[in-house]
Amino acid sequence: MDMAGQFNYEVFLAHSVVRDKEGQLWDITPKQALQEYPFIGAAESEEEYATLVGQGATRLVHYK
Repeated sequence: MDMAGQFNYEVFLAHSVVRDKEGQLWDITPKQALQEYPFIGAAESEEEYATLVGQGATRLVHYK
């Protein structure tokens, strides 16, 4: 939902994708959103990402 800049922050939720043999990404995370949203790839390795999620980092709030 586009709130036309009404808030001074954006929230990013962790979700998972798998890459098929052709290189296409498929989002396998159950969705609760009313609309599709883009996947933003992370620079962390699989091990670093697993550590972050294991510590409860499933949501990032970015203040503008």
